[in-house]
Amino acid sequence: MTSISSLLKKRARKIDELARAEHQCLTAADDCFFLVEYLAGGGYSTPANDLMINFKIRPSELEEKPARRRYKDWACREIGAALTQHLSRLSAGSVVVPIPTSKMRDHPDYDDRLLRALALARPTPPLDIRELVKQKTSTRADHEGDRQSFAQLLQNCYVDHPVDGKAPGSIVLFDDVLTDGKHFRVCKQLLQERFGEIRVRGFFIARRVRIDVAMEFESLDE
Repeated sequence: MTSISSLLKKRARKIDELARAEHQCLTAADDCFFLVEYLAGGGYSTPANDLMINFKIRPSELEEKPARRRYKDWACREIGAALTQHLSRLSAGSVVVPIPTSKMRDHPDYDDRLLRALALARPTPPLDIRELVKQKTSTRADHEGDRQSFAQLLQNCYVDHPVDGKAPGSIVLFDDVLTDGKHFRVCKQLLQERFGEIRVRGFFIARRVRIDVAMEFESLDE
């Protein structure tokens, strides 16, 4: 089986018209890129699933099972190495903005995994990382059920940027898994309302693929 390191080194793929149908909040005007595909409900069946499941281990789980911390650390290092490669040579003025997680910093399950991975990246030139979009309150993650609507998420997020601060020239929104694209669209809308029609792209380690869709493609090869 191909290693995850090898898969992450491959050229980033753009969400095209065919793939966009699986991410219902995205439009043709959205530029989003990803490295691997995460099979929803597929457990540890692929290297990409192995990576993402370990990357998303919750802090409360690590408290209960400290031995799992090495798997999360491994995932952070792998993703940091991928970011070193794929976020190198960003144009001057580009800012990398992590899409906010569902939990606030005072929540027991607040997870700084995106910031950890970005901190491990060593691209040239160095990344300008800013937490420009933040949530007002903690929410349940979408995969936990009780999904927020676009309007609810938009209402719960805001841009945290000083009035006299230097505005970014362009923005790369970073997240681990692209699902329906709702969080990307909310962040993009807020940032363009704050900074004008600035270029905003999305960069994701993985995009979600549903098992039923994956099985359809497998049947084409038979």
